[in-house]
Amino acid sequence: MSLNRDCIGREYTQFEEPAITLESVRAYAEAINQKEDASVVHPLYGFCLSFGALTAAILDGDLEADLLRLVHRTQKVISHAPLQIGQDVKATSTISKIVEDESGSSLTVEVQLHEKTSGVLLQSHESEQFIRTRARHKKRIVEDTANRHDNTLALTIDKDQSERYAKASGDPNPIHTDKSFAQMAGFPDRILHGMCTLAMTTSAIALDANKSLNDIREVGGRFVKPVYMGDKLSIAYAQDAESRAYHFACRNPKEIPCIKSGFVHFMT
Repeated sequence: MSLNRDCIGREYTQFEEPAITLESVRAYAEAINQKEDASVVHPLYGFCLSFGALTAAILDGDLEADLLRLVHRTQKVISHAPLQIGQDVKATSTISKIVEDESGSSLTVEVQLHEKTSGVLLQSHESEQFIRTRARHKKRIVEDTANRHDNTLALTIDKDQSERYAKASGDPNPIHTDKSFAQMAGFPDRILHGMCTLAMTTSAIALDANKSLNDIREVGGRFVKPVYMGDKLSIAYAQDAESRAYHFACRNPKEIPCIKSGFVHFMT
């Protein structure tokens, strides 16, 4: 079933306006195995703060989205000002684009995160969700463009990673915590949140490159293969000489990318 294009341009707000607390920041840091000081707010924690606004758009009944077949395809986050403990924030979202093809429907939601009192724009997000069609199609070949001779890092996914991240992020999707539900959606087991993989990957790169999470200006990537509990991932990254951004790919145990076209740009 096609998505309702009349929803393009609709604006949404989340029911709750969360505050950034030391307790919630530390829980998030633990959920992504953050090695930097747990009081430092990872910019991707902003996705958790704006999750309610994003889901308000996806759950719009007029949209007619098949949630069981929905996957997070790409994410981009731009930091305009650092997130700080003690801030009260407000998130709003807009459905900006719907694209249909034989493989399914692509839904792009743009989200803005503001500091509630001052109105200062803290972050801008662009999130693409994909609703797979029920028909079978030829398997898509995932190109791996990362240079295997670049900097490489190892990343291990804990057995309880998805449970910890679900609790810290507020993402209740049972595809991440319930094996039976994940199998109903076509996966052999629980899959890790793509945003958890992205946060863990960028944290590892920041630590290895001697950068602070506070200095992340822009981060994003494309989620192309699922990650499972216990997976041992490899990260290949390199810094672009002109833009100074770090480009990366994150690969699963079969050396197939689970995140491609990844990038993280630091302010310094």
